[in-house]
Amino acid sequence: MARHRDAAGECQSLVFRNGYQLFGAMGYTWENDLQFALKRAKAVGIPLKGVKRFKRVYKRAFLGAKLLETAAKLLNSGYDVEVFEAHHRNKVDAPSGTALAMGEAVAQAWGVPLNDVADWARHGHTGARETGHIGFSVLRGGGIVGEHSVTFAGEEEILTLSHSARDRGLFARGALAAAVWVRGRAPGLYDMQDVLGLK
Repeated sequence: MARHRDAAGECQSLVFRNGYQLFGAMGYTWENDLQFALKRAKAVGIPLKGVKRFKRVYKRAFLGAKLLETAAKLLNSGYDVEVFEAHHRNKVDAPSGTALAMGEAVAQAWGVPLNDVADWARHGHTGARETGHIGFSVLRGGGIVGEHSVTFAGEEEILTLSHSARDRGLFARGALAAAVWVRGRAPGLYDMQDVLGLK
């Protein structure tokens, strides 16, 4: 697994030279790297497993995506949506892949591309908040393993769905569970919803 995007290509080459299965998480983009790797994997008959995060508590994480889709459909009028994430000081990308997935779940429920409605940063005199946009905010500091939340803010109430990772070991346990699941599968691009039987 490549931690940084520039290592992803080296990782792919090692995988394909030796006939290993490829698990992509950090350092990959869905649109470019994983699609390219999928083509290479199919060419040599290797199952490709691409996921945004490996978590043993992934049932909660992907249940969260389903909850977000449902909430976004029900609260599609009169609520402002904000995605917040916090990680340790050494994390080099922002927002996190999980935060992006949360925003994508809301945007998909609204039937719009995330890039059309995302407010990635705010600074200075920004004017009033645009209706139908999804705001993102990021915190980096200390040893925070991972905090994610999505807030639906209405005039009379606020609903927040959140997830807190307390131990990095949950990522390793999730990766192992996914590795067991993908063994013997046909070459293809799978995600944790496949692993959990949610598709």
